[in-house]
Formats: sequence, C-alpha cells, structure tokens
Amino acid sequence: WRIYKHDGYLAYVGGLRDGRLRRANLLALHERARAFGSFARQGLHRFLRYLDGLRDADRDLAAASTATDDNAVRITTIHKAKGLEFPIVFLANAGKPFNDEDARGRVLIDRDGGIGLKVVDFDAKVEYPTIDHQHAAERIRLESRAEELRLLYVAATRAKEKLIVVGTCPLTDLAQNSLQFDGWTGPLPDLALQSAGSYLDWILPCLAVD
Repeated sequence: WRIYKHDGYLAYVGGLRDGRLRRANLLALHERARAFGSFARQGLHRFLRYLDGLRDADRDLAAASTATDDNAVRITTIHKAKGLEFPIVFLANAGKPFNDEDARGRVLIDRDGGIGLKVVDFDAKVEYPTIDHQHAAERIRLESRAEELRLLYVAATRAKEKLIVVGTCPLTDLAQNSLQFDGWTGPLPDLALQSAGSYLDWILPCLAVD
C-alpha cells in the first residue's frame, strides 16, 4: 500500500485503458497481501507460493469485478466482505477444518517464542518434536484460531436481515454439544474456543447455550 500511495500508482492505472478493472485488480492484490500478512511464516517466496496455491485451486484470484449493480448475488471471500453489508448472507462450508499446516513443519518460527525444531534420530530412523517445537506449534495454532474467530465475526456481521450458515458435521457432534452446553450461560469457555477445528465447532455450542 505504501508503494501505491507514494507513487500514485492507483491513480496512474486508473487513467489507462480498462483503468477501473486495473485498479480493482491492484486492490484485490493488496487484500491478498493483507491476508498473507497475518500468517506466521512470511517472505516473498512464500507469498508467491500462496498466490500460486489460490490460483491452482481456482479461488480468489479471478479478475476483480467493477460492477455496481446491487440487484445481484455476490460471491466473495470474508476478507473482501470487510466493511460491506448485504440483506442476506450465506456462510458456506462452515464445517471445513481449519488449516493447521503452518504448525506442522519441521522448523517452526514464532515471532515471540523463537525457533522450534524437530529432533531426528538417524539410528532409530524417527523424528520427534522438541519442547520448543511444541511450544511454537501451539502458539501458531492459537494465533490461527484467533484470526479465524475474527473472520467468523466479520462474516456473521455482514448480514442486515438474515444470516444462513451452511455446513456439515457428524450427528454425534450435535448430540455432544447439546449435552455439554445445555443450560450454559455466558461466553463459551476458553477451551472450547481454542480447541475448535472449524467454524461449526464455535457455532453449534452457541445453539445449545441459554
């Protein structure tokens, strides 16, 4: 964003052919950079791999739309929906497991806790995490949960009239939440927040509490 602002690049491309679309694409790139900035593992190479992964999955990198017609269905990521409101919002795939890949590497880097390494025993042909690795993995996982919780808040507050959550889970999860949180009052306990594996793991307990 500093490059855009310092050089007036958004204004420059706005004056070119298809300027509105060029500008929208640059803003979309900035949003992808902001999303990547919350990840625990940084670097230009990882950012380019992140963009390649989105492109290969056919997600989130389509040419930005400049349409302004409100009488339409808009499909967007939660990041792109920040600051926007819609009469009805569908939160899709709420049962999808969170991605904890950043907490599973052999070398983990935590901004506050330092570097966590796995130990390789060549004689036994096994590897196992050190205490520092476990500590870094847990911090990275908790940071990821905090970010996902913020995204869920954003998604849930985009709807002005109705929010429809779509997701699947085993029926045993429904029964377990009904038993565990039946009659519960107040906020969910920290353990329930930190151990969640998907958005539904936060939403289902809320349906059972008073």
